[in-house]
Amino acid sequence: MCNPAFRRAAGLLRLMLTCALLLAAAAPAAAADRDRQRFVDVSVHTLWGGTYLINNFNSAFPEISHINTMMGVGIGAGAGVRLNITDLVAVGTELNLLVGHGKMDLAVASETNVSVSNVFQTNSYTQFIIPVFVGFTLPVADKVAWEIDPGFFIGLGLGGTQKSTIYDAKTNALGQLISSSTVVEHDFYADSDGFLSSVKRANFGFHLATRLRFNSHFSIGLRTEIGLTNASYSTGLVNPTIRPVNLLAELGWRF
Repeated sequence: MCNPAFRRAAGLLRLMLTCALLLAAAAPAAAADRDRQRFVDVSVHTLWGGTYLINNFNSAFPEISHINTMMGVGIGAGAGVRLNITDLVAVGTELNLLVGHGKMDLAVASETNVSVSNVFQTNSYTQFIIPVFVGFTLPVADKVAWEIDPGFFIGLGLGGTQKSTIYDAKTNALGQLISSSTVVEHDFYADSDGFLSSVKRANFGFHLATRLRFNSHFSIGLRTEIGLTNASYSTGLVNPTIRPVNLLAELGWRF
């Protein structure tokens, strides 16, 4: 059954695209007066910032006594196409390649506190981010425009690793403390043996980008992607929640 959040987001996307098509139908003369280069804009950009995985591991696994999830570095690049329906409204899409990272540390204690485990996990992954949006352009000064692109995105995971270092401390029958360490590595995407959970290859969510464009070419801006569907890939009895979040700066050039 389709996720309710997915259905609502898909409905909003259809509404946004319908409004854009109605604007296009209502302004054919405006589009006809444009030359081909002005009507179709092609751009490239670089991305850098932070990637994060929101999770509910602490509530899904009661044996976790402490957890700390940290944002990692995200870097990427991409290209986009924008169809200018009017001077102020456009529809567009992009293809972005993003390399993300993240860290998590947690502590697990047994009910009798006879054993304690500390886990330090690092994640690295590569994915395609494909946003579809309705863009709005507002002139703010001579040769300076403010662009706002709300829409939705599809994320497609290509590959990655989940590396966990586990430190165990146990008390034996003589009251002696026995410690050990283990390093385990799993695939970041769709690995049924992943620690707590791995991540589904495909995810869907909200996209918002904003930027200032100078002389119709150079741009600098910010963007975010927030997952709306549960990206957790788990085959166990407990299915936790994972939602990816990206917060990225961009430098771009429109041809």
